[in-house]
Amino acid sequence: DTNGRCLVMASSAGTSEAAIVLRLELGSGVAQLRWTTVPQATTYEVLRCNAAGGGTCTSIAMLTGTAYQVPRTGGSWYLVQARAANGEIITTSNVVGPA
Repeated sequence: DTNGRCLVMASSAGTSEAAIVLRLELGSGVAQLRWTTVPQATTYEVLRCNAAGGGTCTSIAMLTGTAYQVPRTGGSWYLVQARAANGEIITTSNVVGPA
């Protein structure tokens, strides 16, 4: 929302038919985020959150691919939003972490 809170924590937002599944792969000093493709999506927004339930989230990247590497901090949680060409959110992933 406009306060930076993640409001949807399920695997799909609203009544969207598309679902996005986010996975976290931990490495030495880094974490790899990977997610499933959403056919209608033109971009994916990666958000870093301060809590397992989402909490306050900050956008950290807008991508066209389905993977993103982040440094391991131990206190960050992540989610991805698939967006249509007009910028509208199609669906929101599950929350993963901590990383």
